[in-house]
Amino acid sequence: MEATTRRAESTLPSLVMSRVFDAPIDLMFRVWTEPEHMLRWWAPHDFTVPHAEFDARPGGRLRIDFRSPDGFVFANYGDVKEVSPPHRLVFTTEYRENGKLMVVSRVTATFEAEGQKTRVTIRADVTFAKPEAAASLAGMEEGWNQQIDKLELHAAYAATADQAGLAIVTPKARPVVLMRRRFEAPRELVWNCFTRPEHLAAWWGPHGHVNTITEMNPTNGGRYRVEQRDPKGNINAFFGTYRDVTAPERLVNTFEMEGPYGGKQVLNTQIFEEVAGGTQLTAISRFGSIEQRDGAAASGMEWGARQAYDRLSALIESLNEGAVR
Repeated sequence: MEATTRRAESTLPSLVMSRVFDAPIDLMFRVWTEPEHMLRWWAPHDFTVPHAEFDARPGGRLRIDFRSPDGFVFANYGDVKEVSPPHRLVFTTEYRENGKLMVVSRVTATFEAEGQKTRVTIRADVTFAKPEAAASLAGMEEGWNQQIDKLELHAAYAATADQAGLAIVTPKARPVVLMRRRFEAPRELVWNCFTRPEHLAAWWGPHGHVNTITEMNPTNGGRYRVEQRDPKGNINAFFGTYRDVTAPERLVNTFEMEGPYGGKQVLNTQIFEEVAGGTQLTAISRFGSIEQRDGAAASGMEWGARQAYDRLSALIESLNEGAVR
């Protein structure tokens, strides 16, 4: 993945971004224009999209709702200006607050095939803004970067034939790792596997690792601590604090390791969404720096996550069969 960002000089904010996505061009165009895909990525990291409409033809209308972590829904409307599949898409977005028009933007997305991958270049120009919108516009660039992080994850997930497998991305020059996996189980059951000590102990970590939960209080401000024994008998301890526990939708916690490798905190966000036939889990890990993120990735983070989620899937299957939740 490659990412570049530059801000154009004008009275109102404008930016250009470019990334390469691990998905073919036809799929990438669909990801931008089909609501079932837009629901999965069109919002910053901690937001979800409860509603999406996109009439992909010139003169068509769009509506995309953002739901913030505190439950507030921001409704965005707009008009589709140009649709030239699979190479070019132009539309506007309008944000209103209490019925008052606050911001209007024009978004142009162009798509270029690079083998089996696709480069997407996005230009976002604010064409109207009330002075009261200055604070939100100050975060425009980071908001778009977070949204495109999620686009990178969804593109990788949508491009795989194994929708039950784990998709994982490490966006270049961004101190984050994003993962997504689908589980064939109700959301409440998947949630319980993260928040009940007897369930968490049964799946957390790679195969052959045994967990002892010494502390676990999944409430806002509560703490957890896990002692994990590997197949060679070595014990590592992990701990953290719960920042946001909103059952069964969102779980945010810090993560640290005791001992000589400690002192580097990661902020983990797990978002649980109901999808047809099951639950989609999106996990976002934020690191203190690119170097910290790259070190975690190089140490086997993906290997461990794949095995842990396989163990979680097996646990969920057994709990479903036994109807013990």
